[in-house]
Order: sequence, then structure tokens, then C-alpha cells
Amino acid sequence: MTPTTKAPVQLEIYFDRSTRRWIDTRVELEPQYWDDRAKNVSKKHPNFAGLYQLLKKQQDDLEAYELELLAQGRELTPELLSAYFAGNKDNFIKFALDMIDEELSRKKIDKKSHVKYTSNLELLKKITGNDLLFSQVNEALVKKIDIYLHTNGYEQSTIGRFHVTVKKFTAAALKKEYLKKDPYADFTIDRGESERTNLEPSELAALESLDRSLMSPELVQVLDRFLFSCYTGLRIGDSISLKKEVVFYKVCYSNYTYPKLI
Repeated sequence: MTPTTKAPVQLEIYFDRSTRRWIDTRVELEPQYWDDRAKNVSKKHPNFAGLYQLLKKQQDDLEAYELELLAQGRELTPELLSAYFAGNKDNFIKFALDMIDEELSRKKIDKKSHVKYTSNLELLKKITGNDLLFSQVNEALVKKIDIYLHTNGYEQSTIGRFHVTVKKFTAAALKKEYLKKDPYADFTIDRGESERTNLEPSELAALESLDRSLMSPELVQVLDRFLFSCYTGLRIGDSISLKKEVVFYKVCYSNYTYPKLI
């Protein structure tokens, strides 16, 4: 490397003999401006004071974060290090939001599920506050959530679904070692009893005979999709996701011919 060639300055994080990480400080220096003994910028650099403080602060902040983890009985892991530099070092809700954004981009969930999870996380913010630390995600928090939802009149089935959603995120955090203990380990989620009723043939016939000329195109499509699901057993969401190549445009049941759904 020539004296005029700049090289990136990186923080080396040592976990064990086989695990190390290098973090880009976004500082680049010519070799003559690096003090290998001090492990920092050389005093010869024209902007020594500013660059020295910048690099020192990055190192001090990371060391302070590690001490904070140790005080909580936790250790710095490669996963926690990645979260730290991603900006969600100890924010459970931000971690969950980033997680569903990634799942949506990778098509692991659809937009409807993304909206549902986002809505649940907004409610979690309301219950716990926006800055929910990983260290606060424990059995006490689960009980707090449960008490809040019951006190505010939520149905048991809704409460159960909300707990299932929160557990999805805590399980992901456990896998990445952001959490030390499963907050749901000793909590049994009560999903409640859902009452399901079926439409009678006469009721379906009444829906089929509705005058569609009085409806908006959007309402007609909703009705058609509903009837299509009734006769095929497909959920509405599944019928929406069907592709043209696997759907007949005209499906006949009884004496009713359905218009194309896609």
C-alpha cells in the first residue's frame, strides 16, 4: 500500500478463538496517519482531535453496551452486536418491526399479515411504551399484557391471538440470543372458544339471488368471493392468492354461474 492510499479503520470484536467480527468505523486513513501502538489515529493527522474522539467514542459506546449486558446477566453475542449496529440494540418493538418488514420483503408473510402484526405491535407500544427493552421482556411483562387486555374488555380469543403474536417475536429473539429466558415458559395461552356457524342452503340461495345491478363492482366481487369460498371450502385469503392458471373462470354450482374472480 502506498503512503497516499487510504484504508478503512475497523473495530475488531473478539468473542473466542474462532469467532471475531470487524465493524466498519467509516473512517479511512493513509498508513502514515495510523498509530499502531496506540491503536488509533496518529497525532500527525491534520484532523487528529476530531478523528481520535470519533474512534474513541465508538469504542467506548460499545464497551458501555457490553457492561450493560453483563449487569443484566447477559453476554455480548455476534447477534446482539449486529442488532446494536443496526440501531435496535435493545428495542424489542423495533426488532419485531424490522423482522416483519424482512419477512414481507422475502415473501414469508403477505401484506395482510404484515398489517396485522404492525397493528399488534402498535397495541404493544400502548401497553408497554415505545422503548421496550429486551431486558424488560419477561414473565412480568406477559402478565401485564394479559391483565391489560382483560381489563379493557378484549375477547378471550383476541387475547389469545395477541399472545401468540408476541410469542412469535419472543421466540425469534430467543433464537438470536437477544433474550436469555422464554417469557412464555410458564404461561399457558388461552385461545378461547370460537363459535362457528354454517349458512343454510336457503341462505346461500338468497345471497345468490341478490340483485347485483344495485351493488358497486367492489361489493359484487366481495359477494362472489364469499360464495366461492362457501362452495369450495377455501378461505377468502386463499382464494385471493389463487393464480389464473389454477382457477376456472366460470365455476358452476347449483344453477348459479360465477363470473371470473381473478
